[in-house]
Amino acid sequence: MAQQAYNATRSELRVLKRQYLVLLSAIPARSRNRVLKKTSPLDSNITHQGQKYALFCQFWVANNLFPTIPQPNVDPHGTTRWSSPDAKLKGAMAELCLFIPKDLHQSMETYTRFGSLVSARHSILKFTLIPVFILIIVSSVLQSAPRG
Repeated sequence: MAQQAYNATRSELRVLKRQYLVLLSAIPARSRNRVLKKTSPLDSNITHQGQKYALFCQFWVANNLFPTIPQPNVDPHGTTRWSSPDAKLKGAMAELCLFIPKDLHQSMETYTRFGSLVSARHSILKFTLIPVFILIIVSSVLQSAPRG
């Protein structure tokens, strides 16, 4: 069972590495510190909120989450959120709207780069945290294995 989880996580890591290399190719080759230049305070604020959202709410970004439309009648913590794929998507949108500060709601609905900034931050965060998760899982499996 642990081997299956390891193999699934390893294949996910391969996909994330490919995505990371795509993101890395967007960085200018002559850039000394290998980071993208700051474009605007709005972009950095969206990126920061996207990182917090990934850490505290959703580690995986749902497909078709962006552009986000406010969902005032959806309870993001209700049991009906998981009843269908459409309900899952609406629940994720409602959760995102609750998490993102009010001053970014207009940008969330109209700014075309909002989704790509949040998704890029999610990809980078997953790429850095998945090896840590693998290490924790493997070490806990090894510690719980019978010694003999």
